[in-house]
Amino acid sequence: MKKYFFIQLKRTIKMFPYVLAITLILFGGLAVIFLGFLQYQSGREENTKFKVGIVGEADDRYMDFGLDALKTFDETRFSMELEKLEEDEAQKALKQGKITAYLVFPEGFSEAALRGEVKSIRLITGVGASNLIMIFKEEIARAVTKIVSEAQKGVYGVQAALDSNGYEELSNQYLNKMNVEYIDFVMNRSELYEIKELGISDGLTLPQYLFCGFSVFLLLLMGLPYAIILVRSDWSLNRMLASAGISAEKQVLCEYGAYTVVMMAAAAGIMAVLALTKGKIEQLSQLDIFGSISSLAGHLAVVVVLAAAFNLMLFELSGNIIGGILLQFFCAVFLCYGSGCFYPAYTFPEKIQQVSGYLPTGLARSYLAAGIMGQSSLPALLGILAFTAGFLLITAGARRYKIKVRTV
Repeated sequence: MKKYFFIQLKRTIKMFPYVLAITLILFGGLAVIFLGFLQYQSGREENTKFKVGIVGEADDRYMDFGLDALKTFDETRFSMELEKLEEDEAQKALKQGKITAYLVFPEGFSEAALRGEVKSIRLITGVGASNLIMIFKEEIARAVTKIVSEAQKGVYGVQAALDSNGYEELSNQYLNKMNVEYIDFVMNRSELYEIKELGISDGLTLPQYLFCGFSVFLLLLMGLPYAIILVRSDWSLNRMLASAGISAEKQVLCEYGAYTVVMMAAAAGIMAVLALTKGKIEQLSQLDIFGSISSLAGHLAVVVVLAAAFNLMLFELSGNIIGGILLQFFCAVFLCYGSGCFYPAYTFPEKIQQVSGYLPTGLARSYLAAGIMGQSSLPALLGILAFTAGFLLITAGARRYKIKVRTV
């Protein structure tokens, strides 16, 4: 049995340079798709700032002060960029798509606001304005109106109460103090809540999630070239081995062990390429997967064990090389798609979501996610090991049947 294992290992190692070359080609293709998808996502409307023009009096120092405060201190500076423009400039910029909308403040707006009178502000958007602009118009404008209205009631209510009770000398002092407190409260509104990013799935960001899914798909595909030596139609050698005491189960274990070793080596090569290029490609540096590299490598090795057993089973069930390659490829695509490797599983119908997590590729993706997070996932590990054992049992059963049928 040991001799047969080393013979199989020697056969697989001879093909390793070709397999590594094909693996790098597949890796390059998937990397281009992966980086392109990330570039598309980063350019989507909800992931970018939108520009808003401000049209008002050119010499309004109060408005200038307010815009500077919004640009410097307010949380909206992370999602919205404000620019003061003349109205004709704003119209031109809106038509050219340089801004997504502009606000028109009426003449004397600041002086009227100081008197307690808040004039209406016009919001101008382009034809077919995007969803974010509609949200800005309907939600943000409503929130601003509510804040201004309540602040106005509080400030002038205190002034009226003091004046009515004979404290006119204190009313201006407390009016100004309350104005400052309201402004401070609005500027620090982000401290009223805590933001916790749950990620796409398993606590991962979208790039990390796609990395796990694409990695599972690549691990399944990179074993395709070995169909040349693992798919067979002549079983005479296997019959001789069986008669010599090397049973079907032992044959399968030897071939599986040799196949797993070379797949581990190919996976290590891919990880080395990622480690060398992480500082040169911006999207890779944003993945944040190298902080727990030892955990990720261990989890990746477990997924390789699963992928090798899966491929070996399909090759064993195939009758010819072309059929084996096509069967393995389409099974990999179907399982990876159904388990959410190409796109988040929550986009699928509920019934598919319930099943996707229990597919071998779904368990592999979840286990890789745990590796990136530096965690251990015992349920996923047990599921992977159970599927691996099942695939090997099916392979051994098919080998035993073919040897027996050929012998008889």
